[in-house]
Amino acid sequence: MLHYTGMKDAASAIAWLRNPESKVSCHYLVAEDGQILRMVPEEKRAWHAGRSYWRGNQNLNASSIGIEIVNPGHELGYQPFPDQQIDASSRSSPTS
Repeated sequence: MLHYTGMKDAASAIAWLRNPESKVSCHYLVAEDGQILRMVPEEKRAWHAGRSYWRGNQNLNASSIGIEIVNPGHELGYQPFPDQQIDASSRSSPTS
């Protein structure tokens, strides 16, 4: 499941995703420069989908991999995704 972070920068997103009080997490974070940070092991559940339903499936946190792509989003001045970030997001495994 792909999302953009909707936060000012990668450091802010990482801090928020690592904060237990946020009640959100992801398996991977893709920075603007294409670096991929593994946040939660794939065999563990990340909390990236919230209350979810898609094609008859509920609780998608239990059956999907959460990938956050660093981007401020529309509320904070949306930026086009850099080529390195798009390329990294389409790879099948992280480089870091």
